[in-house]
Amino acid sequence: RACNVNIGLAGIKLPLDTIARAVKDMNQEVLDGDILARLVKIFPTSEELKQLRRFKGDAKKLDKAEQYFLAISKTPQPHARLQILLLMSEFPNRIQSITARLDKVSIACDKLTRSASLKKVLMVILRTGNQMNAGCSKGGARGFHISTLKTLKSIKGKDRKVSLLQVIVTHIMDT
Repeated sequence: RACNVNIGLAGIKLPLDTIARAVKDMNQEVLDGDILARLVKIFPTSEELKQLRRFKGDAKKLDKAEQYFLAISKTPQPHARLQILLLMSEFPNRIQSITARLDKVSIACDKLTRSASLKKVLMVILRTGNQMNAGCSKGGARGFHISTLKTLKSIKGKDRKVSLLQVIVTHIMDT
């Protein structure tokens, strides 16, 4: 474990006391997203933190991993602070990514609501359903559930070969 922590710390070119102070002060200028991700990954376990909080010896005699653990253990709620700092560093990119995806969904919705072809297809499906249900309580419907679209392929004619979907597509292609 100490070896992995030391490798993680080697990639961070900051003194341990600077790291601990930046975590305590929640200083985003010192700790960028990459550093924070490393620190979260090598964060000491609760047992390691308990042991180091009881440590009374000379910190200089400890290896670098233990010195880091000792320095970070003196910070109130260090793991929560690191998680919050990491979230704060990732937040702008997350917002940008979500906004881009929402823009695409909005454009797609706009195209769907304006699509004359889609309206024609849905109208044919509604009319076909009404013709099939003529004379019963489901005939004369003004609309249908979107889940009905999934059943179009499974509804077969008397010959059990042609589906309702095929009939509708053929009708639309012919008109």
